[in-house]
Amino acid sequence: MDKYFRSIIGFIKLLTDSIMSSFKILLISKFNLKLPQTKNTKCIVLANGTSLNSIYESNKSIFAGNDCIVSNKFAESQLFDEIKPIYYVMLDPYMMSSKSLDTNDTFEKLKNKVNWKMCLLVPFHFRNEIRLKTLGTNKNIEVRFFNYTYYKGFNTVGNWFYRKNLACPRALSVINSALYLGINIGYKEIYLVGADQNWFKRIKVNDQNILMSALDHFYDQSNEVQYKPYFKGGDEKNKTVKISEFFWIQMKTFEGYDNIRKYADYSKCNIYNASIDSYIDSFEKRTIENILLK
Repeated sequence: MDKYFRSIIGFIKLLTDSIMSSFKILLISKFNLKLPQTKNTKCIVLANGTSLNSIYESNKSIFAGNDCIVSNKFAESQLFDEIKPIYYVMLDPYMMSSKSLDTNDTFEKLKNKVNWKMCLLVPFHFRNEIRLKTLGTNKNIEVRFFNYTYYKGFNTVGNWFYRKNLACPRALSVINSALYLGINIGYKEIYLVGADQNWFKRIKVNDQNILMSALDHFYDQSNEVQYKPYFKGGDEKNKTVKISEFFWIQMKTFEGYDNIRKYADYSKCNIYNASIDSYIDSFEKRTIENILLK
């Protein structure tokens, strides 16, 4: 009886979530947003973890011979010029705001250095950001928008919204969105590299109860571990994140990968985690060399 009661409560919750999400999508999402469509079947999604360097150095020809999707501050790395990715994803407000001085170099590089055809994919609600308009001087960059409207509820309803580009799985990491976009662009095999997802190894709480982090990326110039306050949204004007909030974010990020896996299965797309020592367990682990197999 108790099990039956819990099932009813669970169904009512899913139904309520589905209805509320549907109304939100109708009110917020922009209809008829079109993503590019690929003729290729395979791509590589490059996260910015430190393991990316060793994978790239051993497999340069693989990266050169396949479509690549990158994100955030990847443009500030030497690999950006070598790989020449065709898709670039941004999700976080701190990347788009002209007040974020830390990301000025990223947009300067995009504006002045991209001499190949590249598509920048950003949420629709950033459409009026000044930084996007400044990229208009580079005719090689095409800006496309997607709806970053989070859906929760019945999977069958969610999959329909995802396929129509009206909603997306919840993403607390830009890599969640990059994988989702890769699926909707039409890739059937996606290899994920540089997604170490081990930030919890580089945090501590100081004597003032401030959460400190030493988040490192493959493009960092210094090998010295430097702990800095972990501000909300990456903005120093905000409060620092509480340790409970940090692990909630991590939990939701990993849960997001699980949701992407479900949508990939629905879309008949295989996502392989080719990262080194990655904590993501949502996708089958393979080495990047497998992308060469028919």
